[in-house]
Amino acid sequence: MAASRPFSSFRLLSFDVYGTLINWEKGIFKAFSPISERLPASSPLKNDKFALGAAFHEHEKRIQSLNPGLTYDKVLKEAYIALARELNTLPTDAEEDKEAALQKEGTVFADSIAIWPAFPDTVEALRKLKSLGFKLVPLSNVDRDSFSRSLDGPLAGLKAPVPGSNTLVNPFFDAVYTAQDIGSYKPNLKNFEYLINHVETEFGVKKEDILHVAQSQFHDHVPAKRIGLQSVWIARGEGGVTSMGGDAKHLLEKGEVGFGWSFKSLGDFAAAVEAERVYTMSDKFHKALAAIDAAHYQDPNLTTKNDDSTNKQVPYELHYAEKMTSYLESYNPSASELLRLAIRAQHLRRWEIPRSSYPATKVGYFSWRTFLKNRQAELAQQYCLEAGYSAEESERVAALVRKENLKKDEDTQTLEDVACLVFLDDQFDAFEKEMDDEEKMVGILRKTWGKMSDKGRGMALQITMSERCRELVGKALKS
Repeated sequence: MAASRPFSSFRLLSFDVYGTLINWEKGIFKAFSPISERLPASSPLKNDKFALGAAFHEHEKRIQSLNPGLTYDKVLKEAYIALARELNTLPTDAEEDKEAALQKEGTVFADSIAIWPAFPDTVEALRKLKSLGFKLVPLSNVDRDSFSRSLDGPLAGLKAPVPGSNTLVNPFFDAVYTAQDIGSYKPNLKNFEYLINHVETEFGVKKEDILHVAQSQFHDHVPAKRIGLQSVWIARGEGGVTSMGGDAKHLLEKGEVGFGWSFKSLGDFAAAVEAERVYTMSDKFHKALAAIDAAHYQDPNLTTKNDDSTNKQVPYELHYAEKMTSYLESYNPSASELLRLAIRAQHLRRWEIPRSSYPATKVGYFSWRTFLKNRQAELAQQYCLEAGYSAEESERVAALVRKENLKKDEDTQTLEDVACLVFLDDQFDAFEKEMDDEEKMVGILRKTWGKMSDKGRGMALQITMSERCRELVGKALKS
């Protein structure tokens, strides 16, 4: 298939895991050591790890074909035992009998999947792709427990908070489909049919909007072409050659694969996607964003960035706007340009109208808030019009800044959730110390919680807070 469409036109990226994200060969070659150490010096496999890996892969394919319902940990164990028997490299120094010792070795080999390392570029590349708004869905030949162990081990960095946030990205993947879920192993087309059917049911994503990302020709690119999926080849290994997965050049010549793009690493692929996204973001968006940030820069009130080791001081409203954008990326990385601008303009030139300019009463407070909301909306609308957005688009940004149709409009709810998350993460501690009124603080938290969606509340519970603030949140939720 030709690379005839932009990456941004796809909504979902599906991934092979072991071989593409996890360094299958490095992990498995190390776990092979009992077998390789017992090989005689005369064996051609003694110093040829690729040939040894290929021999193992043949046993793995056979077992998966004969027992498609067997979980991957058991496939690994049986393939290891079969390879040891084929090469006549059974344990020789065990106190127990050779068969029992071989069974133990097979179990240790299968358990090693938890420590097979991720490729150095995997975590950063996946986080970048997620930040660009794609849904990410692994389609793996392993079992659920094995994948969970990889996710908690070599892939644990995926869950780290995005810059400027204390909220864990958990779960990181939008869905995970394993051979155990499906009852068969790739390259069986059932696995790809399962992917296609489930992402449409769960996310409304059609087959033509899926881009499959994988290293293996045999397991992924051959069936992807047969079923009509667009795909990207991640050419891991020296010149894209590994002990598993097939010869890309030979398969291309035969017409059995048709990947539209090829990259040497997942990091290179993510960089290409990001470069395209930056290029395709509209000029008017950048103009409006620049105008909004220029206004933020004029705030005379400074704050020290708590996520910057240089202790750099920045205008407070710029800091607040960047926090809003950061939480939006975590909450909904595929947000529209208009929502992004509304998020960025939430406190636009707010410092010019201090709270003290209105009476210190409840009526005065709400009058101040209403005036600010309308003024910020008018300024944002003006900047959008001047940047080239239509009157309708500019009014949409203003409506979002005013938080119209909260609970009914998904984008308005997103903005409200993001604002509440920033309050809890960036302002709550100082606000609580300044107020020094537990009952009133609990009431404010209760109202904040009531404005948030279930998704926002889930993210809020993952924010790192002081013990005192966590205690107050607990009281607010109980009441």
